[in-house]
Amino acid sequence: MRVLLTFILLLLASVSFAKTWMVNQMGELTSIKRAIEIANAGDTIVVSSGIYQEGNILVDKSLVLIGKDHPVVDGVFKYEVFTVTANDVTILNFKIINVGRSSMHDQAAIGGENVRRLHASGNEIENAFWNTSLQCKIMFDRKQHTKSKGC
Repeated sequence: MRVLLTFILLLLASVSFAKTWMVNQMGELTSIKRAIEIANAGDTIVVSSGIYQEGNILVDKSLVLIGKDHPVVDGVFKYEVFTVTANDVTILNFKIINVGRSSMHDQAAIGGENVRRLHASGNEIENAFWNTSLQCKIMFDRKQHTKSKGC
């Protein structure tokens, strides 16, 4: 009985630890979207420098996304770059460029839909009509950089 109880406790403990996923254009995991898809709530995704053109990136679970050396996420003038639909999401240190425009939907560099505790910090935003489009509160720190060239 003790062995079974110990096994169950060890199994539960191993499942509860958050994991860090590494996205690198030359590595095994090359897509931010794919990393979000396979990550579990509470995990961290670290994105290495490079240019990522993945359309709209839906963040639908509580995650921490960290850009290493400000990776460029390009909306190619068609897409809202990050759309967050989960609570407790952090997006740090990305360069978000060329956000789409639409007369039907406010497309933003980082959009939030009915979420709480969305934290965005250290991001550089260029060529965006809306830096953020929110149906909620968002927390920015004073290091948030926005540039609206060509808007």
